[in-house]
Amino acid sequence: NAELMTAHHRIEKISAAGLTVSVCTLGVVAYTAMTSNSIALLADLCNSALEFTADLVAFATFRLLRSKRFSRLEYGLGKFENVAGLLIGILMVLGALGLVFLTIARFRSPEELEGSGVWAAIIGMVVLGGINAWMFSRTRHLAGEHSTPLLETQANLFRTKMATDLVIATALIGGSLIGAEWGHNLDPIASVVIIVIMLNEAWHLISDSLQDLVDQAINETMQMVVNRHLIRYFDSYERLEQVRSRKSGGDVFIDICL
Repeated sequence: NAELMTAHHRIEKISAAGLTVSVCTLGVVAYTAMTSNSIALLADLCNSALEFTADLVAFATFRLLRSKRFSRLEYGLGKFENVAGLLIGILMVLGALGLVFLTIARFRSPEELEGSGVWAAIIGMVVLGGINAWMFSRTRHLAGEHSTPLLETQANLFRTKMATDLVIATALIGGSLIGAEWGHNLDPIASVVIIVIMLNEAWHLISDSLQDLVDQAINETMQMVVNRHLIRYFDSYERLEQVRSRKSGGDVFIDICL
């Protein structure tokens, strides 16, 4: 209906905005990582590439959902959203593991931050942090109205970007202003924080996606709604065989066999 199409259009617009922000972030981080000798920015570059992939998948999925080209799929493209979330989570784990070795090497031989990219990165992280905070607020609000796995994922990714930008900006400012050798360790410490954030985000992505892919039962609150209706129409059926439920994206399907 018209209301549903309007909702899909709003979701697609916020997804397109998120993709644009990801492209800009990827460009800024790539430049500053290559010109600043920062392991934290290198970690953020890896993280930004994965987040760009997530935003691209989300945008493509929302476009497909609005185009209605898959009307033969009885449960829509919801499972594709879960598969996409699972793959993104796995990629984030692999990227984080690769960064662990680079970070350990930097702790063993700390290096001074240098080059034009340091202060450019500081300015860039502050600006991008503000943009990501605004995008998180918008996406979170929209996810509250139209909850889907990918929309929830995007909201979490923008929150992660916001936290990552703050951590990197703090580490770069500290590493640049503190001349002592221990100040050089702020950069790999920031890298460790980013790795932890990536692994935490990956864990939630993988666990949530797997639960929906194996058709985990609906939560107790929704089950009580089903039970109230079954009790209300108790005299209308002879016996209850089974109640099955599954999630397909943001939609919940409940099969009641009477």
